[in-house]
Order: sequence, then structure tokens, then C-alpha cells
Amino acid sequence: MFGLSDNWTKIVSALIIAFITSIVTHRLAIAKERRLQTDKQRFEILNNVYIPLYRAFINKQIKDIGKPFGYLGIDEELFHEINKIYEDNIHLIDPALEARIWELKDHFSEEQRRMEEMGDNTPVQGDYEYRMIRYVFYHYNKMRRRLKLPYEKTYLKYHDIYEKIINNTINYFKGRKIKRDLEKYRKKE
Repeated sequence: MFGLSDNWTKIVSALIIAFITSIVTHRLAIAKERRLQTDKQRFEILNNVYIPLYRAFINKQIKDIGKPFGYLGIDEELFHEINKIYEDNIHLIDPALEARIWELKDHFSEEQRRMEEMGDNTPVQGDYEYRMIRYVFYHYNKMRRRLKLPYEKTYLKYHDIYEKIINNTINYFKGRKIKRDLEKYRKKE
């Protein structure tokens, strides 16, 4: 090989193999460390954010179990509990959850102001469309699935089916509109 003796080719091939092996080992070690750090962060988010929120919603559902319609939404007590979890763990909360919490804050402050003006003492309720509870339950189970913990598959299954139906419908109509516009453009030329 290249006019080198047999001993030199063995040494060069051994060095090349050692170099390639060290690069691959280093890359795999970095990937493993990143995955471990990500899992550690997810576990912290699960323990400090989603488990307390999940427990709060489950306790609210248990409290509302005797009522004719079941879960009636977020009352002031649950809202204060959610707000406390939010304030204690603001560095761990994702932007979508934060946006939902801010929607609740706006709703409760507006309803409180309106009720004070009217002199009404009816307790304020929120989350009529169940957006917050569905979000928390979905992400709680999604986080558990990513961490390879037991999770309830129905939340992920129905959420994924819903997303596929909505997104594919939108993409289908958007695709048809783009196709029509393209045909109109081609006819003009």
C-alpha cells in the first residue's frame, strides 16, 4: 500500500481506526449526556409543574363529582392554587401554559371587576371550554411517556386524532386554495 512496508500499513490502519473510534465514542458520550440532561430537566418540570397541576385538577374533579355536570371549570380556590404553582416555578413553565394562565388571570380579574360593579356575589368560574385542564392532562401524560413512566394512552390518542383531523382539514383546504390560485395564475399567462 503506497509503497510502505507491511508493518507501516498496520500501524497507519491502527491509528486511523483508533482515531475514528475515539470520535464516535466522543459523539455518543455527548449524545448520552444531552439526553440525560434533557430527561433530568423534564423530570424536574414534571415534578414541580405538571404533577401539582394534575393533582389540583383531580381534586377539583373529585370535589365537583356530586354536581349534575361534573367538572364545572376553575373556581377561585383552584385559580389561586394554579397561580401559586406558576409563581413558584415560573422558570420551568412553557410559554403555552403561561399564556393559558395569563388568560385565566385576565378572565378572573375582569369578572371580579364586573361583579364588584354589579354588586353580585356569585363565585367566579373559568375554563368553560376545558382548555386548561385538557392542556395539563395532555402534557402530564406526554411528559410521562417521554420519561418512560406509566401514562394514560387515551389522552394522547384522542388529542393526536383531534390534531390530525383539524390540521389535515386545514391543510387540505389550504392546499386546494393554493392549487386554484396556481391554476388561475397559469391561465393568465
